[in-house]
Amino acid sequence: MSRRLLGLLVAASFGASAHYHWVRYSSRNGASQPVYDRFDLSALPDGRSLPFFINEPGALQLAPNDSTAALLSQIRAAASVWNQVDTAEIKLVFGGMRSASSPAMNSPWVEVEFSDEIPPGVIAMGGPTSRADTVVGPGGAFTPITKSTLRLPRNLSNRPSWGERLFLTLVHEFGHTLGLQHSWASGVMSTEITRATTKAAPLSADDAAGLSFLYPSAQFRQTTGAIAGRVTLNNNGVHLASVVAYSARGWAVSTLTHPDGTYRLEGLAPGAYFVYVHPLPPSLAGEPQPVNLDLPTDPAGRIPPSGAFNLQFYPGTPTPQTTVPVAAEQTTQNINFAVTARSAVNLHSVQTYSFNGQDTLKPATIFAPAGRGTVVFSGFGATAATPNFSVNTLLPGDGAVAGSLRPYTAGYLQFDIAVTGAAQGPRPLLFTLGDEHYVLPSAYTVAGKTPPSITSITSNPDRTMTITGQNLGAGTSVWFDGTPARLRSAENGALTVAVPPAPAGHRSAVALLNADGQSSLLFQGPVPPFYIHDAPDAASFTVSPSTLIAGTESLVEINGTGFNLEEQPFSLSTGTSDIAIKRIWVPAPNRAMALVSVSPNAASAAAAWVLNLGLAAVSAQSPSLVLSGVKQAYVASGELARTSVQAGASLALSVANGPAIAAVSAITVTVADRPAQVLSYSAGQLTVQLPASLPAGPAPLKVNIGGEALPLSVIQIASPPPQIVGAIVNGAAVAASAPARPSDVVSLLVANLTEPGQIADASRIRLISVAAGQTIEHAVLAVLPVAGQPGTGIVQAALSGQTLPVTSLPLVLSVEDRLSSVYQLPYRP
Repeated sequence: MSRRLLGLLVAASFGASAHYHWVRYSSRNGASQPVYDRFDLSALPDGRSLPFFINEPGALQLAPNDSTAALLSQIRAAASVWNQVDTAEIKLVFGGMRSASSPAMNSPWVEVEFSDEIPPGVIAMGGPTSRADTVVGPGGAFTPITKSTLRLPRNLSNRPSWGERLFLTLVHEFGHTLGLQHSWASGVMSTEITRATTKAAPLSADDAAGLSFLYPSAQFRQTTGAIAGRVTLNNNGVHLASVVAYSARGWAVSTLTHPDGTYRLEGLAPGAYFVYVHPLPPSLAGEPQPVNLDLPTDPAGRIPPSGAFNLQFYPGTPTPQTTVPVAAEQTTQNINFAVTARSAVNLHSVQTYSFNGQDTLKPATIFAPAGRGTVVFSGFGATAATPNFSVNTLLPGDGAVAGSLRPYTAGYLQFDIAVTGAAQGPRPLLFTLGDEHYVLPSAYTVAGKTPPSITSITSNPDRTMTITGQNLGAGTSVWFDGTPARLRSAENGALTVAVPPAPAGHRSAVALLNADGQSSLLFQGPVPPFYIHDAPDAASFTVSPSTLIAGTESLVEINGTGFNLEEQPFSLSTGTSDIAIKRIWVPAPNRAMALVSVSPNAASAAAAWVLNLGLAAVSAQSPSLVLSGVKQAYVASGELARTSVQAGASLALSVANGPAIAAVSAITVTVADRPAQVLSYSAGQLTVQLPASLPAGPAPLKVNIGGEALPLSVIQIASPPPQIVGAIVNGAAVAASAPARPSDVVSLLVANLTEPGQIADASRIRLISVAAGQTIEHAVLAVLPVAGQPGTGIVQAALSGQTLPVTSLPLVLSVEDRLSSVYQLPYRP
């Protein structure tokens, strides 16, 4: 984007319409228990997978070189972003395409549709569209969402599918469909004006906390803490005041107050936080509500926000003075604010930019090697360099350069920031207009290097592609439209990836995304390089069994030709929300095994299986028939679907719909076609002794009780734990004489990294250190295979930039529930 387009960008974003939730109260006076809208996980077939379906779009108006296939891939990629929140139980999965002839569905779902009725200037709209009656669950009363809808205009000619803006809008709207409203903490659920996320790093801590609050996993409660208190004005509670906590480590987390002024700010990582409260800005042109929210309600109707007040830091100061400690599984209480009234909010909605040559960067980015940079900004009350206007940094290591505030162009200001001691990541700014203050939580980002760029693209005979460019590395992912490619190698500033399948002649926009949040889309202008795909191999597959029973689980086998599931990203969809895929194994390149769960409320219908391969889609030769109204005993996998068991162990299986009593002699069990000893059976609990010689990997489980064969199931036989056997930095082995340092990218050779039937996936791997009384997580960037060594891989990770006072850094690598022993990495602070 050039500087001359900056004004057009700002004008458009001010008309945009996004950690808050849809909420109801029994009363607006005094304490009242909030009732939130959210999906009922117990209504999903597997208790966590919420499917989204895309309606057949018909004819669309798209940008030059764009295509419907490219747009659909970006929609799927935007939905999958929310699955990065590992502290939330809910997961969005692609259920398939739908048309008017698709069968009815009885389980909750999200619909993506295209419409000619979206108001001009609105890029997308999302949110709950169907709700059930309020129920009481383990966490209290809530209103179940049964369906949400994301609507897009048919005319997207001014928003190319590969662009940052459309992608982040899609992520934002999917957040609405999950139950999130707008936030003012610079995350993806902030409006486009103050949003500071990117396609390469689309979510903030605020976004993750918002989703985890609605759908908390055990990890959310165990690893985060909370701050609670009350905001008052003249001793009366302030409703819809935004309370924000930020630390020196990056993103802010926020919440809004209840009608009585109380708040509870959850999802904070342990540490010290500055906490402040601010009023919500007034609505802008085109925004329907007074503060751009679907306001909470009580029996009397909508509950309006309280009036304007002055921003205040805890404990009652206009600027940050004191931090508030937060510990995991604990709440820091009585962080209260007594604010003072003002007549109106005049200073708000500031957005920032910076420039890399002639390219505009939003959010503003300053490159640490340069030591300083310039930030351009504009917003309400922030357009003129008057004597009573100022802007200041808020964190150690950076500072506004004295006397540098000056006009940029009409309506815009600029100033310089020195970042010689600043940590990398997002940073806040404090704006002051007379006696009014405004904080932009992620006003600019400090980056260690400039964005990645593409110099050349070379196709190879083996359907791989090699990319050369600037600032490429292990943390760079290569995207073809909305599909990330599997990395084959990263050497000497070049990346080689497997090209995802696509229809013959399809033009894929190629983009590089770095782990620091930057991408080639920020650097190389509005039109990226394109790759034209050749014709893929003719692919087909079959599914067995051909019949699935409502209210059961079973193992489904996929066998086909013309594809390699070990080389390409893929997913399975069934066209219905009544079937969930709990886990997938790939025992061979053209074979997959899927453990599926069918809702007990599923209607009799045909499940149209589709194998989504990169940018291509292959339909099964025949569908599976779902039968309802049939009572069928089956093995309920429960947590076995996510964990591994040891060969030779005693294993308790839950048999649903089985007989209350059965003789052990009437039960037979085989695991991987090997007989298992039946130890006991009572009230649906079947205990067996597994064979001692089972190979690692997925093992089909067959159970027969009294002559009735239960649907085929599966268990995962555990492999040896992963083991780090060596480390390299910058091409040299790490040793005491050549130690690793903070922020180094380290390549770890790991044995037993993957189990049979599983594919190496960086998102399933964590690398942590427990040192100097702290638990530090290092960013896993990529996983590379090692030729000729099945199960062995190279894990590339960026060590934390936090300096630790140790000479040996203990590393523990985990792949889901499998933990390595401690590897001592030579280290120098």
